[in-house]
Amino acid sequence: MRFKLYDKIKLYQHHNADALCCQGGSHEQEGIDFVWQSPEGGNSDILCDEFLRGAQDAGHKAEKIRVAEKKVAPCSGCYYCSTHGGACVHKDDMADILQKMIDADVIVLASPVYFYSISAQLKAVIDRTVARWLEVKDKEFYYITTMADEEKASADTTLTCFRGYADCVEGAVEKGVLVACGVYEPGAVRNTSAMAQAYEMGKCINGGKLDDFTGNLQTGKWNENPQTGAWHMVH
Repeated sequence: MRFKLYDKIKLYQHHNADALCCQGGSHEQEGIDFVWQSPEGGNSDILCDEFLRGAQDAGHKAEKIRVAEKKVAPCSGCYYCSTHGGACVHKDDMADILQKMIDADVIVLASPVYFYSISAQLKAVIDRTVARWLEVKDKEFYYITTMADEEKASADTTLTCFRGYADCVEGAVEKGVLVACGVYEPGAVRNTSAMAQAYEMGKCINGGKLDDFTGNLQTGKWNENPQTGAWHMVH
């Protein structure tokens, strides 16, 4: 994700489960949020758009909010929120973002690898969820990351950052991971099979099976983690 942009996507799928919707939804819709930070037109941003397109083609509705246009201060660690009903001392755009994360059923975190970690903007958003962190629960998580390095292990610590947050979310379930290696220049990922992989991962939300799609991919293979049940692709 880019430092400049932090995108949040909200998707809704027709489903029998009760809805937590912010967009004129009903009990027939299940809320799905996608949250990422990436430069506009950057490789992570492009993959997120493909993920979104797949989800839309599967019947979901989506909302994309560019956090580059929002104000999110870093957490002060003052714990004002603990004595004020989850209200934060910082009066900025994070309250709206956090409410959408609470309402979501699925959260997608995406960021380019920055010094073996995630972008500062995404980390600020994650840290600010502390105000109401117990309300962010029972989420399905997907992770997308991109990097210039061609060694897939270089993304491990970035994924650890994503998983570190998910470990703090009660009932969190990791559902899918996509890592695109060897993409440095903005737009370079367009010429890789990661585009199709992001699309198919979005399309499989809530019931789809990634192994149904592997035959259509030019390179790579989805592998299921036997411990988490999540599907992983390293391009």
